[in-house]
Amino acid sequence: MKNPGQTRIELSLELQPLNFDVKRAIPLGLVITEILTNALKHAFAGRDEGHIIIKLEKTEQELKLEIADDGIGMEEGKAAAPAATLGTEIIRALADQIGAHLEMTSRPGEGTKYSLRLPLKANSVH
Repeated sequence: MKNPGQTRIELSLELQPLNFDVKRAIPLGLVITEILTNALKHAFAGRDEGHIIIKLEKTEQELKLEIADDGIGMEEGKAAAPAATLGTEIIRALADQIGAHLEMTSRPGEGTKYSLRLPLKANSVH
């Protein structure tokens, strides 16, 4: 039995194992934490359940991270705002710190998706 006001969130992970240098691993971990925190705080407002998917893939040239939720999404234009929220500003600053390209897409009723592409440096990811 579920407590009133409690949201059931399903988390799916599609992760490739990797070794990563600490100078980029810590900011990357903080990016992931901030995105998940934002999703848990905002994405499922007024809903009883939701789903978050985290995908991590390494190619020869880059690391690809995708975090998506099936939550309530954001209003048109809000996701693209330069600093829509403090959380978004933190995510962008950390992505810049590690040289990652960050994209965020969101639509009302369709959830939010963050895509991060991080170029691999020699010997930094195996």
